[in-house]
Amino acid sequence: MLDALQRSVALKACRAYRTVSLHSALILARLLPLDIRVREAARLYEVKRGSESGDVCADRELEKPVDFREMPHPAHTPELGFESVEDLDPSTVDRLAIVGPHIYTDGSKTEGKVGAALTEWRDEMESGNSTFRLESFCTVFQAEMFALHRAIKRVKEGKDRLVNIFSDSKSSLQMLTAPKPTTLWPMQRQDIRDIVAEGRKCAYSGCGHAGTTGNERADELARNAALKKKTAADYDRYPLSYAKKVIRAASLDEWQQRYTEGGTGEITKCFFPRVEGAYRVLSRFTITSPIAQTLTGHGGFAQYLNRFKLKDSPYCACAPDKVQDVLHVLEECPIFGRERAETEAGTGVVVARHGFPALLDDETNRKTFLEFCERVTRRCNKMNGSNMAYNE
Repeated sequence: MLDALQRSVALKACRAYRTVSLHSALILARLLPLDIRVREAARLYEVKRGSESGDVCADRELEKPVDFREMPHPAHTPELGFESVEDLDPSTVDRLAIVGPHIYTDGSKTEGKVGAALTEWRDEMESGNSTFRLESFCTVFQAEMFALHRAIKRVKEGKDRLVNIFSDSKSSLQMLTAPKPTTLWPMQRQDIRDIVAEGRKCAYSGCGHAGTTGNERADELARNAALKKKTAADYDRYPLSYAKKVIRAASLDEWQQRYTEGGTGEITKCFFPRVEGAYRVLSRFTITSPIAQTLTGHGGFAQYLNRFKLKDSPYCACAPDKVQDVLHVLEECPIFGRERAETEAGTGVVVARHGFPALLDDETNRKTFLEFCERVTRRCNKMNGSNMAYNE
């Protein structure tokens, strides 16, 4: 029942004939089978509840918004704000040092590794720095937040009356006042309350990419921490985006196995043997009715029309023993030899079924190949007098 429901929707989405199989229709429409999609949503729900984290990321915990019951009363929350110095020149930013030391923070994700850093400056000289390593599944935003958290902690442990904290991530500064902050928020807010209780103050500024020496130094330290730091991770809570990625990968694996082992959609498999690759490629062009016919083999080809008693013979006009299906007209039919030769000259690739996936995956060759497919399919429809209505 689920298949029947989803198949009708998928056929409309990919503009294919009603006879196209469910597997082909789902691939061309870039949809997951409904039962797999439902289980994916259920699994993500369990992860958010905290009952299935082990299956997603070993024994790590999910970084999730703080429960409202754990948030302090607004009356007990110090007023926070920050100013942007992104558009100021470096000399103007440097003059802020007159009112106290400042700390620059940054996060980096390089070659799949994540690092964070802070650097403290006094009298235009670096007085200290710290670097941190985060687990590889963490995001740059998490690295920025962790660096900001450590900067606030550094201010709390010091004795300065005023410290300027600079971050090139406005979003991490905005998170300090967000209605649904992340799990680092309680620690940050508690440290800020302690600082304020002592009559001291932190000033927060978004420095963007102002080009200041401190900002560049923090960027360098964060990059080095990501690439070179070998200690245990200082932060290892995984983001919801990582959970979604892992769950989707498992869904695609299940769908790939079902797609590969299924006995339908054989023509579509010639173009898209891998589910994940198909979804990526199909998102980059619009499927027309002739292209849908090409990618499914269901259209104005003699073999298909003969199957439904709409044409007397399944054979091609080029030879009495050649069945005219989509693979024949694309690969070898001499009637379309000129178009095929032009396509091969334009792409540098022989038009053959083993090369179809590579032609579609290549950004440069895809347009040329699809134009060839559309021209051939339209000519086949005209030659065979096909008047079958498209599923528009």
